[in-house]
Amino acid sequence: MIDDDAQTLEEIKIAIEDNNIDKARSLLRPLMERNIVEAFYFASRVAYTQEQALEFLRYALQLDPKNTRVRASLDNLEALYKTQTQNSLVISDPNVPLASNDVKEKVEKTLSLFRQYHWQVISHDNDHAQLWRRQTMTGINAFVLGIGLHVVGFILTGVLLATADKMHVFIEADEDVILLTTSKGNTIINRPEQAVIFLDKTRGTTFWRGLFLALAGVLVTTLFCLFLAWQAPQFFEALVPPIATEVFAPDI
Repeated sequence: MIDDDAQTLEEIKIAIEDNNIDKARSLLRPLMERNIVEAFYFASRVAYTQEQALEFLRYALQLDPKNTRVRASLDNLEALYKTQTQNSLVISDPNVPLASNDVKEKVEKTLSLFRQYHWQVISHDNDHAQLWRRQTMTGINAFVLGIGLHVVGFILTGVLLATADKMHVFIEADEDVILLTTSKGNTIINRPEQAVIFLDKTRGTTFWRGLFLALAGVLVTTLFCLFLAWQAPQFFEALVPPIATEVFAPDI
């Protein structure tokens, strides 16, 4: 049984390194039910929220108070976030050592992903950053509004895009994890590439792209109506055949 647990833990470790989070969580559940300490350590790395990760590490430490790896991870996580308040930046302390190159690289890679999804950078440092974007509709929604409501849909799209609420994200990193904080809660990731999972959930079109797609919808509807208007006479002529008339000569 011990050998089987060790093999499963190795599979979990590989799954996490390969960013296969769902597989790792699936493999972890039976081990966590049997209170395997290492399972709770790995579970903290694939936790849904910061609070959940802390709970896993604290419970693992209760199971094995002498486990130095769990204690170190818990201390690092608590030290990183204990002074953090929701939606506020951590101000750099001149007495705190500068972030390592690995941490800087994590932040830069995460920022580059956010920029690809049209997020605007407000500020960033070696180990943290702040970004924002509007919570706009998707491109397909803008296109459908243009098709369904025509000019009204185009105007409505512009209004909705321009007045959409702003969404802020705070990125903080250390040697182990990256924390993404929004008004909706916290997300912990282990590698910058995992930010795509968060970005896909908050995806929306930009202002000008949304207007373009809505205008494309208006154009499609206009062309369709013109096509119908052009084809209507021919359609009705084919549908209702002409009434034949006969001319009878008068009897002599």
